[in-house]
Amino acid sequence: MQCFHGLRNNSMFRGVKLLLKSCSSTGARVRLFQRQCSGWVYCSSHGLNLDEIREKLLAFPGGSIDLHKQNSGIAVLTINNPARMNAFSGSMMVDLEGRVEELENWSDGKAVIVHGAAGTFSSGSDLNAVRAIANPQDGMKMCMFMQNTLTRLQRLPLISVALVDGKALGGGAELVTACDFVLMVEGSVVQFVHKHMGLVPGWGGASRLVRRVGPQNALKILAGAIKGESSFYLMP
Repeated sequence: MQCFHGLRNNSMFRGVKLLLKSCSSTGARVRLFQRQCSGWVYCSSHGLNLDEIREKLLAFPGGSIDLHKQNSGIAVLTINNPARMNAFSGSMMVDLEGRVEELENWSDGKAVIVHGAAGTFSSGSDLNAVRAIANPQDGMKMCMFMQNTLTRLQRLPLISVALVDGKALGGGAELVTACDFVLMVEGSVVQFVHKHMGLVPGWGGASRLVRRVGPQNALKILAGAIKGESSFYLMP
């Protein structure tokens, strides 16, 4: 995962084109193949009933995950819940799974840009939904569901770019780790806030981070924050 700073939203497509060009080499294609084979997906043998968890999540509506596919082969995936700092409601988690499935089946796709609406990337899970799923069993199933979705996002046969404008907190930071590249607008921040709530990242973000940057750098990131105006050391 690489990061570039100081890019504004109106420059993102130019930045993506540069990334696509840089990923045309054989070495880059090999790294993408390795990334697409990484991680694993939970299934019924792990006690996960996808239809059941979708039904539970859809009981907590709000916001949307919007996908716009362009003729150029570049798609824009928007986390759209600005009233809640683009926090993921239950229905948005189901939306994200559906959008990732669309991208999996997009034969003309080259890249996808993931960003948040209204100047914020994402503040993670909507705590109203999290509190409503109060028992450990359903909480675990929700985490397994989101781990599945982000693993599938990571495995997409597309270049994925997280455009971080504003804050990427908690689950939003975990979503960033599922993308190949991170473009950070000046003043933006990526922070794993789980530690303040006595939690561990439940969507697979910590393990993805360790695979990307190694254990020492991962600990620094998990314990602190990455700011758009500071130098950034995330590398493939």
